[in-house]
Amino acid sequence: MSGPIVAVTIDTEEDNWGHYGWDGANTTNIRELWRAHEIFERYGARPTYLTNYAPVSNADSVAVLGGLSELESVEIGAHCHPWNTPPRTREGQVASMMSADDQETNRAKIASVLDRIEAELGSRARVFRAGRWALSDSVARALADLGIGVDCSVSPGIDWSSIGGPDYSNAPFDPYTFDPSAPTVARSVGAMIELPPTVGFLRGHPVSQSRRRTWLERSFLSKLKVVGILDRVGLLTRRWLSPETSDGATMVR
Repeated sequence: MSGPIVAVTIDTEEDNWGHYGWDGANTTNIRELWRAHEIFERYGARPTYLTNYAPVSNADSVAVLGGLSELESVEIGAHCHPWNTPPRTREGQVASMMSADDQETNRAKIASVLDRIEAELGSRARVFRAGRWALSDSVARALADLGIGVDCSVSPGIDWSSIGGPDYSNAPFDPYTFDPSAPTVARSVGAMIELPPTVGFLRGHPVSQSRRRTWLERSFLSKLKVVGILDRVGLLTRRWLSPETSDGATMVR
């Protein structure tokens, strides 16, 4: 019996978390990718570096990514931060969610990333993740127009609407095919593939647990901090399989 297939994706982007300005992107963190890649090589992992505009606009970062892209075990995908990707449009945190932009704007920005990756690294990205997990039909249609068939932007069970993003409360937890007009709805036959990051619960089935947690978060009980209590005691503990949000022991669980 074969084991699970683990897809490792890395948002390969500027250092400046929380900075939503057009200028000032710093990409010194890219220098450390070889250290991370040594670990991937040790365990036979084949990472996908989802690269946004800033790293492929900096000579030092391009040198690192160029070396990695030559390896058979590496895939270079695309990532997009709309606030610092040409063409220049709205700026600031209010403009950070691609899901709020129209198809034409998203297509132009994604095309800028794809063209820059191809010009600097010599490969055309085939997989995409929206900055801040902001997928919508306007983003998906733009991806389809540009020949991107695989997306990994949907964070199942997470509702980003409070910060102007999409609501994935009812999105599938497993990979699925979809039509660009409805990117969170699984179809038996779809033009695109969604590979959502692994979000789950430390006990119980993720779909039923997610429904319970979402109901509580939207009920009057949220004011009593019931969700936080149930999370801490382990009854509704939702975690990501990501070192960005979880420690090693939690990810193993």
